[in-house]
Amino acid sequence: MSTFKAARFPTFLLSDLLFRDYSLGIQKTVDYIEAHITEELDYDSIAAEGFSSSYHFQRTFGLLCGFTLGEYIRKRRLSLAGAELAQGECKVIDAALKYGYESPDSFAKAFYKFHGILPSEAKLNGRRLKSFSRLSLNISLEGGSLMDYRLEEKRELVLTGFKTHFTGVDFVENLGLETLVIPGSTYVVFETKDLRNSVSEFFNLIGKRAWILTEWMPEMGLQIKRAPELAVYHWMPRKERRVEVWMPVEKNLPLL
Repeated sequence: MSTFKAARFPTFLLSDLLFRDYSLGIQKTVDYIEAHITEELDYDSIAAEGFSSSYHFQRTFGLLCGFTLGEYIRKRRLSLAGAELAQGECKVIDAALKYGYESPDSFAKAFYKFHGILPSEAKLNGRRLKSFSRLSLNISLEGGSLMDYRLEEKRELVLTGFKTHFTGVDFVENLGLETLVIPGSTYVVFETKDLRNSVSEFFNLIGKRAWILTEWMPEMGLQIKRAPELAVYHWMPRKERRVEVWMPVEKNLPLL
């Protein structure tokens, strides 16, 4: 009688393969959700895109992403609604109906809970909003993170300051000042929050610049504008220590 020993499949490899399969399934469903984000979404239809039952898909989604499928859909809709209102593209009641709310009141409550302001306030210049990015597959799942921002209209700025180098100038008679004129523009503004780690947070924001330009802005219907980008420092000892990154933007018009 022959005996056979089962070959042991490496645990880490099995886990990686399962994760990759589940991630690919989730990416297909995310693409489906994003394509139908303004329509009524049925969980069974969503799960079918990932070749899974609704029950097992929702469990897997929650384990891999850290939030439920319903939370993802709700936050994405509120994020997109906030961007449209801030850019003046729709009325509050139109945004409510577009993103699946039966009444302006229910939309206002959900909007306030997510953004911290009312939908009508989002239409005002410089109001801070939250952005919830879409999930994307890049070896591991990325996205699904919150990021505060605001859109602000600025008139022409005239900045006057010292030149970088002084070479043979009389400090009293010629201070070596120069003027920089920055045209009026719409800016998307990101800012640091941690009083103690504002510098490291600032460099983290700078490190996200490529992602903001190539993924976040197109998702929000924006594109970078050919104009100076600004770093604004608010520095008051023990009271205020934060940095704002101002990026000039314009609406991303489709190519004809």
